[in-house]
Amino acid sequence: MFSLSGFVNFLSTFVQRRVQSIPSIPAYLYNVLPRRILSRLHYLVALGVARVFRDRSIRIVDLGSGTGSLLLNLARFGYGYLVGIDISRTMCRIARLNALLERLYSHVDFIVGDVHNLPFRSRSINCILSTGALHHIRRPHVLFSEVLRVLCRGGLALIYEFSYDVSFSEALASARKLQITPLLIKTLPILHGIPRREFIDGFIASALRACCRNKYEVSFDGIVTLVKLSYG
Repeated sequence: MFSLSGFVNFLSTFVQRRVQSIPSIPAYLYNVLPRRILSRLHYLVALGVARVFRDRSIRIVDLGSGTGSLLLNLARFGYGYLVGIDISRTMCRIARLNALLERLYSHVDFIVGDVHNLPFRSRSINCILSTGALHHIRRPHVLFSEVLRVLCRGGLALIYEFSYDVSFSEALASARKLQITPLLIKTLPILHGIPRREFIDGFIASALRACCRNKYEVSFDGIVTLVKLSYG
């Protein structure tokens, strides 16, 4: 059945998967508005990581780190080995500036790179994170394979994405949890996310089955979809 929101999401995701990198001017705009919209999610993700990983010396990588908000939250929790990877040079430049302004520059590093080819040794990373970047990935099966390659034994990857195809009550619950207006909570995932159905029986599900076997699980919490990968 035709759906205007579905068509807009398909077109938006198609363009973003082809372009991948956010151009310079939108990157600076992203630092002003979307960063504030995502700030609550980044805090909740960082809080969840802090509950799972008590050792503050572990190695954490953020894929599609954008303006650095998530890693800066983790730096405030005391983690000191933090690396953000983004294909956009402008995003990395903005993230470094944000770290400098918040006096956290010595705790985090941001590098330009393609997540299809992670610049880390196999079995070298304890925790891999990603928030709202999966819809930019051209070949998700390659990303998932790379994540499992670099995760060390006992390592964990938490990949968050937005999904618009949720019930009204779920959207309202997400609005309260993420402290975002209901209108925005329904609009944001259409332009900046992947529908749930793709994680159940679509291209994301196919990519996970192809390379991850029983090393993954998918869960839904309102508009937020979580892919969890583990090794060992």
